[in-house]
Amino acid sequence: MDLIVLSYCVYLLLGISLTLIVGRLVFNRGVIYLQDVFGTNQELASATNQLLRVGFYLVLGGYILLTLKITGEIANIREMLEILSGKLGTIVLAIGILHLFNLLILSTIRKNRITEAQAERAWAERNK
Repeated sequence: MDLIVLSYCVYLLLGISLTLIVGRLVFNRGVIYLQDVFGTNQELASATNQLLRVGFYLVLGGYILLTLKITGEIANIREMLEILSGKLGTIVLAIGILHLFNLLILSTIRKNRITEAQAERAWAERNK
């Protein structure tokens, strides 16, 4: 087996494993945060958690497949490891960016929900 094919196998194995591990961790821990974001609507929190999980896997799976190709030749194991570290590093960065983007959106939703609840309480107190 040449080093490029070995690199593909290692990259797919590590990239998919990393994606599955992080996806499972975020899914299991994220439900608590989503329940806080959506308040009393637990069904919406659960559904959103499922949809975020599917989207996470689709985006990162697609990214892994798009970045699979290695151009040029790999002369030795050192070059293979350097190429793999660059590719896996981009996966880790992509995971981090997706996670931060999701947290930013959910934080905005939570903040808006809290602001609406405060406005409703103030309105109810004024109209007593």
